[in-house]
Amino acid sequence: MRLKLDFNGKTILLLLIFSSTLFSYEVLTTRKDIKFKEKITKENLVLKQVDTLSKNCTPLSLQELDNGVFTASHYIFKDSILCSNDVVKYEKESVIFDFGSLQIEHEGKIIYENDQYIRIKKQDGTIEKIYKNGKIE
Repeated sequence: MRLKLDFNGKTILLLLIFSSTLFSYEVLTTRKDIKFKEKITKENLVLKQVDTLSKNCTPLSLQELDNGVFTASHYIFKDSILCSNDVVKYEKESVIFDFGSLQIEHEGKIIYENDQYIRIKKQDGTIEKIYKNGKIE
C-alpha cells in the first residue's frame, strides 16, 4: 500500500514560513550609529529575528543588558547585530577635587598633574585643564 502525499504550493509556502521562524535567532540590533565608549541604552536598540549569525558573534541578550551598564568597545554602525565582544562593562572613572570645604566630582581620568594644574581626559575624548585654584580651561 502506497501513501500518497499531495503538496500544493500553499502548504509548501506555509512550511517554509514556519520553519524559517523556527531556525531564526532573536538578536539586538542598533537603531543608530553608536560612538566609541558611548553608553548602550535600550532606546538605541531594537529586537529582530535573524536567520544567520557570524561564527565569532555571540549576541548580547536583553537580560545581560538589564543586569549591567555597557559601553561600546568600538564604533558600531546602524542596523548592526550587537555582539558580546562589541561592548564592555561600564566602569565609572571620576576625579574628586577637594577645595577645603568644597568637593567636586568630575567625570574623567587624570592624564597629567603638576603643582599648578591637572589635565583630565573625559569619556568623549576631550582634554580639560583644571587649575589648582579652581579655574577651568
